[in-house]
Amino acid sequence: MPVDLHTLEHAQRPLRDRIVEFLSKNPGTAFNEYEVYAAVEGFTPESAAALALLVMVSNRRPAGYDECREALETLVAEGHIDAAQFQGSRQYYVRPA
Repeated sequence: MPVDLHTLEHAQRPLRDRIVEFLSKNPGTAFNEYEVYAAVEGFTPESAAALALLVMVSNRRPAGYDECREALETLVAEGHIDAAQFQGSRQYYVRPA
């Protein structure tokens, strides 16, 4: 399947930058790790729910998922993004300016 140049260049950027960029585009909205992973990998929001179900049922994670999870926790530890527990799930966000 052909990929446009913008998408290809975006995918080559460091994961941490893509995560912060995604969360910064949605200030004041929190996302769980599945939603963040789906967004930075270029999937639709609906794919995040399917991904969560797949991980729960198969107990397997897609390539890059653990890297994304680690990047999220590092960004929280470094103060670049915030996190909070909500309904049993860790949510990540950037505070509105």
